[in-house]
Amino acid sequence: MKTDLNLPPSRAARRAAVRRALDHGEFVPFYQPIVALATGEITGMEVLARWNHPEHELLPPDRFIHLMEAEKLCGELSRRLLAQVIEHASAWPPHWSFAFNVSAGQLPALLDFVQRSAPLAALMLDPRRIELEITETMLIEDMDLARHLVNAVHRSGARVVLDDFGTGYANFQHLRALPFDRIKIDRGFVTDLTTSPRTQACVQAMLGLAHSLGATIIAEGVENEATARKLHDMGCDFAQGFHFAPPLPATAVASLAWRKAAAAA
Repeated sequence: MKTDLNLPPSRAARRAAVRRALDHGEFVPFYQPIVALATGEITGMEVLARWNHPEHELLPPDRFIHLMEAEKLCGELSRRLLAQVIEHASAWPPHWSFAFNVSAGQLPALLDFVQRSAPLAALMLDPRRIELEITETMLIEDMDLARHLVNAVHRSGARVVLDDFGTGYANFQHLRALPFDRIKIDRGFVTDLTTSPRTQACVQAMLGLAHSLGATIIAEGVENEATARKLHDMGCDFAQGFHFAPPLPATAVASLAWRKAAAAA
């Protein structure tokens, strides 16, 4: 993990530096399309945080999320990003959903936000358009908290996605106890899907399990048409990856939405 951000050594100074970045709007959402494999239609976006650092340009989450967790600012970061997503979503197709990654450090703050804040609908975004992605690792770290979060999110009207499925942490107990709305297949099972019969057998089993539990399934890391076609033929519902589009700033998403609408007309 890279940490060379030239931040002050003391915790108080680091917190002040990150707080200034938050207040100056340096943290922005990028968006990667989620596509329905049956139609090729964009159905939503995964929201990915980026730090538009004045010295280091655009930084991905692995360069700063550990710092946000250490300074207990993940909840504030989530609220800032959500406010921007709400603003952007007002100009985009009304059926698009928005999926947010949730780190272990964000769970307590997010649970408090969902349970104590005004309903998400009051924030001018239908809560049914919001999805929260939690990883298998987080289930192991705090299963009780994950259960409370899933139940609270469902009461709010939003949906919950199990991220990185297949990486070896989740078991049938977790899937039985937590009613996930969607399950996301880890990219490690997508890379060699078209060439490995064993990978195909694993993915087919994941698809059958997810669908039997009433969940839809998303494959991430789709890099080419052959993989997208194979996933469709196997019965996968949705996909995302560079084959469709890389993570994009809001301005590029607006252009993408316009081109898709024009092509469909």
